[in-house]
Amino acid sequence: MRKKTPKPVNSVCAVCFGPATEYHHVKTRKSGGTDDEWNLLPVNRKCHILIHAKGIITVSDSRNYLLQWLQRNGWEIKKEFGIRKLRRI
Repeated sequence: MRKKTPKPVNSVCAVCFGPATEYHHVKTRKSGGTDDEWNLLPVNRKCHILIHAKGIITVSDSRNYLLQWLQRNGWEIKKEFGIRKLRRI
């Protein structure tokens, strides 16, 4: 059985600055992502749905704070063969 991810406490959504109510795994658990702090993006439900619908790179294009959060936590958006990809530094 999979361990449940804790809920954010006194945290701000990295997309809209509202109160964060959950986490988005930047690297999915299915892809080997963990519950380490660098992989847990604090978000509210609405922004979490937006990230899953549009993709984290697309959402970060219009949300500078999200891009800064990713960079502070060891992520970069790199263009490879004309495709932008998110990768851990």
